[in-house]
Amino acid sequence: MRETDENPYSTSFKEKRGLKGKGCLSIAASDVSFQKTESVDRDAHALELEGHLEIGRSEFVMRNDQMGFSRMARQHAASIGAHVVLVESTGAKLRAIHVGPDGAIDMESVMADPPKSLQPRGHSVIRAVFLAKPS
Repeated sequence: MRETDENPYSTSFKEKRGLKGKGCLSIAASDVSFQKTESVDRDAHALELEGHLEIGRSEFVMRNDQMGFSRMARQHAASIGAHVVLVESTGAKLRAIHVGPDGAIDMESVMADPPKSLQPRGHSVIRAVFLAKPS
């Protein structure tokens, strides 16, 4: 992804209601913990049990050959005061991706028609959860 492109983590970000300003006010992007996971919901729940606070989520479609997605995730996390970003990537056929009226991607339709293999020119659905450490 070119430097001039918008950050998809910020453009698709949905803040959890009532949590504006609950993150850390100053955190460097390099200090954000970027964690790939197979289930953002499961791992976010586990971190919440440890006292972390979910700030919000992002969800978007990205080409598999785009670079810099971990850097962009850390940059967005730092901008909202999140210490941890959990990221789940699911290979998808464009024709299987359906977006609801609320902007959420229907993961059931994505999982019902998965690609045979991940290809560099293929696409993936990226789901991310941003969390702040307890103070």
